[in-house]
Amino acid sequence: MLIPVSFFGYAAYGAYVKSTETGFKRQTVEQNLSELEVRQQALVADLENLNSQRGVEAELRGRYSVGKEGEHMIMLVDTSEVAETESTLVSPPSFWDSILDIVF
Repeated sequence: MLIPVSFFGYAAYGAYVKSTETGFKRQTVEQNLSELEVRQQALVADLENLNSQRGVEAELRGRYSVGKEGEHMIMLVDTSEVAETESTLVSPPSFWDSILDIVF
């Protein structure tokens, strides 16, 4: 009697372990599926954008910084970056500059 009960108990425990592992794997697969569906939607939107002339032009301009013939590019510069650059370009006073400052 003890042998068949232990055999069935071991089989039930094995089924429980497999069921638990399957549940974890299913959650992982469902999460991957939802991520892939979001990625697919983004790719479909990009594809629809690239099917138009305007979308192709925007992609070319963004990726390669090109323009049409006769167009000019305006570059906006942050003033804080300019101030940092100017401060690094100014060299410290030399020995002779300090002597001249004392004399004059």
